[in-house]
Amino acid sequence: MHVRHFSRKADASCRAGRPEADFLPCATPLPGERVVTTHVDDPFVDTDLDTWLRRHGVAHLVVAGVTTTGAIMTLTRHALTLGFDVTVVADACADQALLALDGTRWEASTMHGLGLALLERQGAEISSVRDVHRTC
Repeated sequence: MHVRHFSRKADASCRAGRPEADFLPCATPLPGERVVTTHVDDPFVDTDLDTWLRRHGVAHLVVAGVTTTGAIMTLTRHALTLGFDVTVVADACADQALLALDGTRWEASTMHGLGLALLERQGAEISSVRDVHRTC
């Protein structure tokens, strides 16, 4: 399953029709794969995602994508709250740098590491592509 975020904000880079909103070639859904389109960072909001997962017997989500401290964190925390087990694939996620209000620049790798640490503390399993592939 793939989640696509199409913002409704006029200046958003992830707006429908903008190149930044397209799936990367390596993650483009194959014919027949389900795509959930959301207009907020949380694909459980205003979609049938929770119902669909439960109807299909899905209890464990394996999550990858961008950004770790944005959509990945939001999706993972909501899924955990709903009772799903969640594995975040650390080396299949990424983040972006952040300029704090005081002018401090937080590098993308720092943001990514912080996001993973917070998600692990909240109950998500943090894994790698290699380890996830090994268990499939």
